[in-house]
Amino acid sequence: MTAPSGRPPLITVITPAFNAERYIAEAIESVLSQTLQDFEYLIVDDGSTDRTGTIAKEYAPRHPRVSVLSRRVNAGSYQARNEGLDRALARYVAFLDADDTWDPAFLSTTFEAMRNSPDVGAVFSWSVNVGEDAGGIWAPRGGNYDFYDLFRGICPPGNGSCLLIDARCFCEVGRFLTTLRVGADSEMWLRISSKCSPPLRRFRCLPHVLVNRRITSSSLTADFFTESRLAAWTYRLDTYLGGLSREQQFDVWFAHFLEVALSGKRECSGWLDHWKRRARNAYPDQFMRRRRKWFLLSFVPARFLVPMVRPFRR
Repeated sequence: MTAPSGRPPLITVITPAFNAERYIAEAIESVLSQTLQDFEYLIVDDGSTDRTGTIAKEYAPRHPRVSVLSRRVNAGSYQARNEGLDRALARYVAFLDADDTWDPAFLSTTFEAMRNSPDVGAVFSWSVNVGEDAGGIWAPRGGNYDFYDLFRGICPPGNGSCLLIDARCFCEVGRFLTTLRVGADSEMWLRISSKCSPPLRRFRCLPHVLVNRRITSSSLTADFFTESRLAAWTYRLDTYLGGLSREQQFDVWFAHFLEVALSGKRECSGWLDHWKRRARNAYPDQFMRRRRKWFLLSFVPARFLVPMVRPFRR
């Protein structure tokens, strides 16, 4: 879609949707209510078996910015994002999950920050949880994040609905991995921050709550530390640690280990012991210089770590 002037729109908004009939209208309305209106809106119905596609298509005749792409077979949210990217015309891209919503100022605020920050490839905002885990705010520190900051912070954006991204990033590093069931968005942010040309590698956090992130028992993020999630984290560690110094590698590895240990989930013990054995062999010097961590990671079974590591968490 082109703007009324005949030029491409400023922003492409992409919503991947699968069986989201309860929330899709609310998401669409939050996009159409943006104070910045120079956008095209691509909704990718990913093989829904409910009324998601029907509801989305009701908007298209009334709102020229809206286009609905329909898939017959569900291929997953990352493939849906990729199909939206293949159709995107704008210089900037934002993704909104079908059960999330934006503050009316989301696009205008993130775009203004992007326009004033030629040294960043993406900006992201804080988010507040709605639904079954209402009230919790995801509020990482404001300011710039490089590759190490993003990696050690275990994906500070926190969700895929809170970013505005320079589309040149996707031209340089490609599309979302469809081999990961979860975590492919975090992998993409690491890929951008490590492999894009230097002006696009930084991310910037805006300390404003501009996203309502819905948590439900059926969402992929409801039970965070699943086998799929931990497999995605292991993939990230295996793929990207080599781009850091050994001290930074240890810090990143320990941050991931500690995050899982603090979850207190017994079913994570096997992963923790696996990570611990690998890291003990890979970073012997770092372990020896950091005696408290050496003790925790080398002599204490994973299932006993949670009450012990909480005072040491950085």
